[in-house]
Amino acid sequence: MQPLAYHNPLAVDFLQGYEQQNFTYPILGPNSNGPLQAVTNMESLLQFSPSLEGNPVRTEDSPPFSVEQPVMSPVISASTLFSASTLAEDSKQLLICLYFDHIQPIFPMFRKPMFHQRFHENQIPESLLNAMFAMSSRFVPTSDVFRVFGKFSTPWENFAKLAHQQSHNRLEENSAICLDDIKTACLLAIHEYTNYPGRKAWMYVGNAVRLSLASRLHQIDIKGNSCGLSDADREEWRFVWWAIWKLDSTINVTAVMPFGIDCHTIGSALVSTTVADFTNGITKQSTGTLLDTDSAKSWRAVREMQSLDPGDGFNIHLLAVSLLRGVSQCQQRLYANSTPEEIARMMALRNTFSCMRLALPAWYFNAAKRPSEQFHSHRHRLETIIMFHTAHLIINEPVRTLGTEQAHRITGDSLSCWQSSITYAEDLAGVFHHWESEYFAVADPVISCAIWHAHCGLTIHKMSFTDDGNSEVATRIDNALDLLSISLENFARWWQIARILQDSLKVFQMWSWVHLDVSKITEVVAQIRRAINPDSVEPGVVDVSLICSSIPDDTLDGNEENRVWTTDILE
Repeated sequence: MQPLAYHNPLAVDFLQGYEQQNFTYPILGPNSNGPLQAVTNMESLLQFSPSLEGNPVRTEDSPPFSVEQPVMSPVISASTLFSASTLAEDSKQLLICLYFDHIQPIFPMFRKPMFHQRFHENQIPESLLNAMFAMSSRFVPTSDVFRVFGKFSTPWENFAKLAHQQSHNRLEENSAICLDDIKTACLLAIHEYTNYPGRKAWMYVGNAVRLSLASRLHQIDIKGNSCGLSDADREEWRFVWWAIWKLDSTINVTAVMPFGIDCHTIGSALVSTTVADFTNGITKQSTGTLLDTDSAKSWRAVREMQSLDPGDGFNIHLLAVSLLRGVSQCQQRLYANSTPEEIARMMALRNTFSCMRLALPAWYFNAAKRPSEQFHSHRHRLETIIMFHTAHLIINEPVRTLGTEQAHRITGDSLSCWQSSITYAEDLAGVFHHWESEYFAVADPVISCAIWHAHCGLTIHKMSFTDDGNSEVATRIDNALDLLSISLENFARWWQIARILQDSLKVFQMWSWVHLDVSKITEVVAQIRRAINPDSVEPGVVDVSLICSSIPDDTLDGNEENRVWTTDILE
């Protein structure tokens, strides 16, 4: 009987960290059907179980953890609960299966047959497994949570902490960067951002980008840079590169920050294989097609890209992300310095969506599922449509330009564009008429940020326009808000970032009774655009004092209670 795990020094770090938070650990006895007692600190745990000092805590023949089957070891150690290397084999297989079911469709980076072969040969670094399990453990069925992790655990946090420490140790060794290192960094960045979209998570994204650039992942198809890779391996590298690029794009659009990748230096072709085929280990010969980096004229490449698309819309989705990236970059430049060149670019980007509609087939923007459309293809197309709508929602929002007299005011042209922005927000909400409930567990969690943005825009519109008693318009917007709210609620079942955004909307809705000064929409929109910025103390939270300062005085006339309340907040 060979021991699978000995006491891991890293586990001590976790126990000490949890001791400070006064967490408890379930202790199971050899003849117990459940917890015998709970310990709250490192000292009492070691006193209870001296076997932690170098003795095996779990063996190949040990039964899986469960309430029904007693565990023969006197303690479920932190290393057993929180390390990929010490999980029971069936638990590992469960987490791997969940990873390929829920994460791989969003960020495809693995060929399943090759992964399983390397896994059985113990060639997968533990840091990568821990990063994968940090993502997939969120999807463990409730009935299996205690069996796999024990009653008092949040496994994703522990897997991520281990993966980060192991990845950091490897970087300190200054060894050559391998593809596994980049995958680990990418998954850690995704985990951190979807768990809490703060400054640390944003830094993780930058780390993943720098690792990929250092390994020249962005120039796979430049002549002389083959590195002796087979065609199948090169296709895997392309998938990993575009996962990194998409992460850099969507996160920095959300954070309203400069991008870490210069698209003009990209020499890696788009993929030529569907995500499903790639996952099953099937790859096709590369077409050598590069992504058009001119987002204002990206519609010119749509038909060629669609004819060369592997068949699931993956590359068209990247084109939509590229457009969103270009829109955000243009808005950031206009905010800093409104030059004639950037104004012209803004006008071109506003025209792009109309051109895109004409360039793509007539059925593409009809969100209904086509009879021949597969589950993931339809879900991917809906995500792409949402990206297109988000891009045009943002590019039509009024821009607050620093250092100008109009920095905080909305002009007539801007007001017209704002109305267009609201139309795109309604269209975005309309996509969820055709969204299947099963999609929430396999869709990109950053979609929740797009939902939040559209919801904020529609709420501001309700607060600033009366629509002259047009009940049809008011009802339409209310219906759109309901669709967005229930969609965000469904994302919140799986992703913490959606819960954070959902909570912020509840606070925002408390102010929907006020009538905002239309002239100050620009300032309020600018604050919302930067609500998930790395500088934010509370990501996703809208500054209530800013809303209060935008309320016309006549709104508070005759309501002394509201006047006192808003005055107190401003002070």
